[in-house]
Amino acid sequence: MHRKAFTLAEVLITLGVIGVVAAITLPNVIAKYQKKILVTQLKKDVNFVLNTFISVFGEEGVDKISNSSLFHGMFDMSMPRFQATSLRKYIEGQELNQDSDFAKFAIEHGGASTNSWDPSIFLMLKDGSCISFSTGQVNQDFSNSLYLATVTLDVNCNKGPNEAGRDRYKIYINDFGKIYIPSSYNCWASNPQQKEDKLNDLAGALGISRKELEELLKNEGVDLASSGNTECFYKILEDNWEMNY
Repeated sequence: MHRKAFTLAEVLITLGVIGVVAAITLPNVIAKYQKKILVTQLKKDVNFVLNTFISVFGEEGVDKISNSSLFHGMFDMSMPRFQATSLRKYIEGQELNQDSDFAKFAIEHGGASTNSWDPSIFLMLKDGSCISFSTGQVNQDFSNSLYLATVTLDVNCNKGPNEAGRDRYKIYINDFGKIYIPSSYNCWASNPQQKEDKLNDLAGALGISRKELEELLKNEGVDLASSGNTECFYKILEDNWEMNY
């Protein structure tokens, strides 16, 4: 008994179905893979930052940033502050100029200032990541400060997408050189409605329309597409190193 062969039409239909399924699933598979690459590099960079502080503590025989050479000088003529430039000797990397794309991003989102520009705290590491350090929320009584340093990262520097919450993040470091976990954080990518609610509330408080608010923020150089995503690192950390947005 001979088995009936597939007709050309049946083969074409089958190939068509496979093509449709692939067209639907392949973009999701690629996107998931790309997210995995970014998160893997992010985890590597975060470990690098934490190990840098461990190196400082080990060399200086201290257990707090506030007791190290990283914490000295004057801020507002009376307040000690975190000195990002003191980390330079612990980090090998290419210095970035003030006009570099990452430096501009770090200045806008990381708290660094063009008034005290020092290229040694805007670096491209050997693995292609970019990193900068700036002072954190330092109180007069620094022992009660929430965090002493702000770290801004771009896990692939000059490569895309160059978007906050994708390959760019902001991380806070406490007095013990560990990650400070804020009680709340902004990650519009994980909760777009939160962004909409806050913008609408702000427009109402100012007595202007939503369109007028967006124009005002645009004129001030605020990128609404990314400005609320810089702290998405905490969403990834909360989800056990997964980018679920």
